[in-house]
Amino acid sequence: MTVNTENYLSRVVTDSVQTSFTYGFLITAQEDLVLLHTPTGATSDIILDPLTYNADTLDAELGGICTIDSPPDTGTMVLVSVFALRQTIAFGALTTQDWPAIGRAMDLLTRISQQLGRDINRSMLVPLSVENFRPELSVPQPDTVLAYAPDGLGIVNGPSIAEIATAQTHAANAATSKTNAGISEGNANASEQNALASEQAAIDAVESVIWQVEMVSFIDSPIAALPGYQYVCDTSGGEIAILYPAISVVGEPARISVRKYTGDANNVVIYGNGTDTLEGAASYTISTKSAVSCSSDADPSPKNWSVVNMGGRLANPVDDIFVDGVGFQAGVDNSVTASRNLDTVASLWVYFDGVKQANDTITVSGTTITFDATIPGTIAKIDVKYFETVEIGKPSDNSVTISTIAPNTLPYDIPFNAGIDVEGAAEDIAVQQYGYLLIARDMTISNILANLQVGPTGAGLTFDIKVDGVSIYSVIPSFADGGVVYTPGTISDAAITVGSILTFHILTVGLTTPGQQLAVTIEGTLD
Repeated sequence: MTVNTENYLSRVVTDSVQTSFTYGFLITAQEDLVLLHTPTGATSDIILDPLTYNADTLDAELGGICTIDSPPDTGTMVLVSVFALRQTIAFGALTTQDWPAIGRAMDLLTRISQQLGRDINRSMLVPLSVENFRPELSVPQPDTVLAYAPDGLGIVNGPSIAEIATAQTHAANAATSKTNAGISEGNANASEQNALASEQAAIDAVESVIWQVEMVSFIDSPIAALPGYQYVCDTSGGEIAILYPAISVVGEPARISVRKYTGDANNVVIYGNGTDTLEGAASYTISTKSAVSCSSDADPSPKNWSVVNMGGRLANPVDDIFVDGVGFQAGVDNSVTASRNLDTVASLWVYFDGVKQANDTITVSGTTITFDATIPGTIAKIDVKYFETVEIGKPSDNSVTISTIAPNTLPYDIPFNAGIDVEGAAEDIAVQQYGYLLIARDMTISNILANLQVGPTGAGLTFDIKVDGVSIYSVIPSFADGGVVYTPGTISDAAITVGSILTFHILTVGLTTPGQQLAVTIEGTLD
């Protein structure tokens, strides 16, 4: 016998009937043959008891047949050679008769070496650089994973599969919570931005030429302002200075807007350039959460930035100009009459020939603006600027158009007639289909009205409305015998989609007189 192969296992299929299986490798004893059976659907092997099977051939390199007492269940089975190091061969003085025994011993040694090599290849190997490694495993535990010991020099039982699954579930839940938190934070940020946008839209609704917005903070201070900008100021970190450009350079009218949107105690201070003033002063301070929009005026000397919009209220700016001898008599009058009722002095700016008058020298009542002294005789023009408050949230009468209405609130009514001839005169109603309509838009039926001018006699009158041949009613509407009182039906399917065919049918009429002039209107809204 010559050992020239490393074949050591045979794989077979079991069918719960067969009991004999061929193996194609050398074994020298019954205990050298091991059977591993995996039933269908199982996740692990079953090692068969050696007492329940028997190999018929020993010392044959081509193998033999193994017979099992009872047929294994349907599945797969592996017959594998596992040599046992159990034989000891002692030789005395060698003779030629000993050579076969020596050959057999060498063959057995070769097979054992082959198996040892296979076992080493299938074993866990530890790098030589790792000293003192403990290769032994812990006591096996069901459904438990293995892990390196805390010192890294051994393998111990780790968490159970159930514990790992629980940890994975917690991790997934944590990830979901993180995602949801991010979504909530995004929604909150979006809500805040929407609120800011709404506030800004209200401010910009006033006459304005602001077209670019820039967010600034105290870190950016001082800020050289540019016409056409709105500077949204975050003063939470400190005061912000805004330097307006020279009116002699930007001309008139130039518009610059400044808004303080944080509610802290720090100010936004606006400064004019050179001798330019803001409302007649060298600077203008915003101390509360509000906005100021200034327009340049090159006529006065010095040139002046006038406040044309202020605060968070929505208003229409009004500019009343009075000329000596027309709107007032200089040196005689102490009041002028505005074109609109005035709310308060706080929203009023009065200029005598370009010089702003202090508010504590002015009182208002209705349209009358009264000064605490006679208008000086040298004044040629009085300019009064104020705001007409606009009611927010309520459109003016007859101002809402179809384009401003949400599509799903638009009415969509469909009429049908029966018992009316082409001239509009009454005629008898017949049992037939009267209306045929292609639906152009998705809609929902909210109600169906019906009016009958001449009632039926001898029986009641009923009608139906169908969508693509199917009635929309669970209870059909009717008019009683001899009457014109409408009994509405019960609508079971109110939705109508675009492309559907809507038809109107008369189902029954009076047996004596059928009835005349029926008008039906479907009330609906577009979806």
